[in-house]
Amino acid sequence: MDAAGARGRLLSLSGETCRDVGLDAIAGDEPAPEAWYLEHLDAGRLWVAAPAVGGPIGYLAASVVDGEAHVDQVSVLEAWAGRGVGRRLMDEAEDWARTRGDHAITLT
Repeated sequence: MDAAGARGRLLSLSGETCRDVGLDAIAGDEPAPEAWYLEHLDAGRLWVAAPAVGGPIGYLAASVVDGEAHVDQVSVLEAWAGRGVGRRLMDEAEDWARTRGDHAITLT
């Protein structure tokens, strides 16, 4: 998959994930603008899961809210559910929070 295809796949992940679990109203929302992903990436707060072939299958974006680590969005394709992808993404976010000196990480 080329870079443009991977970028498009990443942008569509959260909508697909919501649709897969019956949250069609949310799934229909426009994905966050590309600049949102780039901001998180540039700040070291975006982790992407991708197998050797096939492009992104999940991602986690985090920020700092009230001085503590916060998960803004975590999405994993339904086909990859139950394989530990989300857990590994959360592990990365937790490591980031620990490095920052945070004692907690929130998710809403």
